[in-house]
Amino acid sequence: MTKSKILLGILIAVVLLIAGLIGLETYLNNKLTNVLKNQIELQLGYEYDIDFDELSVSLIQNELSINQLSFSKSRGSEQDWIFTAGKVEFEGFRGFSFLLGKGFGVDSIVLLEPNIDIKRFAFSDFKADTTATGEPKKKKQKTDSLKVSIGGINCRRGSLNYDPEGPEQFSCDFDFIIKEIEFEGKLKNIEKLWDDSGVLLTDAKYQFSDSVYTMTVESIDLTESDSDISITNFTLESNLSKSAFPKKFGWRKSRFAAHAPIVTVSRPKNFNDSLLVISNVNLDSLYLEIHKDNRYPWPDRVTKLPQGAIAAIKMPIRVDSINFTNSAFKFIGIFDSDIPSVIDIIEINGSLAGLQNIDTVEADLFKFEATSLFMGETRLGMQLTYKYGENDPFELNAEVGETNLSFMSDFLQSVAGIRIDEGRVTKLDLHMTGNKYAERGYVDFYYTNLNITAVDKQTGEKKWLMNVLADIASGVLFWKENPNSNKFRRGDISKERTLYKGFAAQWIEGLFDGILNSVSKVDPSKVKLKKKK
Repeated sequence: MTKSKILLGILIAVVLLIAGLIGLETYLNNKLTNVLKNQIELQLGYEYDIDFDELSVSLIQNELSINQLSFSKSRGSEQDWIFTAGKVEFEGFRGFSFLLGKGFGVDSIVLLEPNIDIKRFAFSDFKADTTATGEPKKKKQKTDSLKVSIGGINCRRGSLNYDPEGPEQFSCDFDFIIKEIEFEGKLKNIEKLWDDSGVLLTDAKYQFSDSVYTMTVESIDLTESDSDISITNFTLESNLSKSAFPKKFGWRKSRFAAHAPIVTVSRPKNFNDSLLVISNVNLDSLYLEIHKDNRYPWPDRVTKLPQGAIAAIKMPIRVDSINFTNSAFKFIGIFDSDIPSVIDIIEINGSLAGLQNIDTVEADLFKFEATSLFMGETRLGMQLTYKYGENDPFELNAEVGETNLSFMSDFLQSVAGIRIDEGRVTKLDLHMTGNKYAERGYVDFYYTNLNITAVDKQTGEKKWLMNVLADIASGVLFWKENPNSNKFRRGDISKERTLYKGFAAQWIEGLFDGILNSVSKVDPSKVKLKKKK
């Protein structure tokens, strides 16, 4: 055999090999197209649709790429959601294994500039509706489950937009990496995926369905699988101003605002559809504000205690500990006068433990224990337990340290029309039990040199109630100190709950009832203030 014939044979073999490879890649392209556009759609259901512009395979480089991919779900003519990506790159594609029927396997997938648009959440199978018009796009057929094995999915520069009908809306940018995916009709290793995956959400914004509140987050970082979830610059604020807010509803409703620069959450355990367990949530420098304007002549509404709301959450949850560090709470109330009444609590350090809705018959809902600085003047400590059970019971214990009482004057002026000119508390202990109908207990209130003046709520000027002022000044209505003549007076609490007040307002209501019973010489409910003629 001559040398030229050998070269010709080699050339023919190479040409045949190249032609065979091209033919094999063409066949593989067609098979993959059929799998994506037909077999997977049939596995998922007729309501799903997969489309793309171009699919290319390189068996030599073990690569697969898809341009302009779209994956959507619809009900009838209405689209639920759609996922698009400018390009999807599959690295380490095991093409020969796929041709031999061993499933779809790749080392990694890279999603370039993906985008998700959601009109409504819908992931379950479409159920037949006898009133629906038109035929579904495809009939669901039985098909062999495609085995899918993916070493990892890397998503870059993604965006998500949830925009259903109405004002509700959610948007964010995201990057993520998901490792070791196994799929055969459904995901097989959800918990392992959660533990090994990393997600970064940025510029997240959610507007609630009533358009009253918007929640924003600078970032949610789950990129390190062995560390906590980190949330930066969480903010909850109303879209309505403080003056416009009470006019929105036609009833008296509190306006909330919150901000936390750093929140860390331990990665959930037992992450599945039957139980969600979180070890701890850490809130550093949380600021919570409640603003309520009672000047408008609108009705109040019954406010439920927290047991009902937590028990109503559909997924069973347990949060072992929610920890507060250097946090603050402010209540701003506008009542009969135009002067705001402010309660300011700062330097809150404590924890809320055992929050759960698994046992809603007799177990505790949660226990809360914290120390703080009350009104910038005195230390405040409290222990609180809310329980499941008949009438939603709770138990509260609180202690206030030594301080002057005059710092409460501005608050009491706008609420009750009185000012504390003098007085010093040496100790206050509150013990209260209650439920959704009433609160009972007692206050041990140790104080000296109490001097109270009746004033105008608006201006702070003394009222011309000379008979009452004279009684107060002479100590007829109020004890100037406790103990008095070595006799201690305990302030009993026995009060029907004002049903429109929230749980925190219920504590204050009981506290003031006990204090009034402690300082009054006569039954406070029988005292009538009359103008002097």
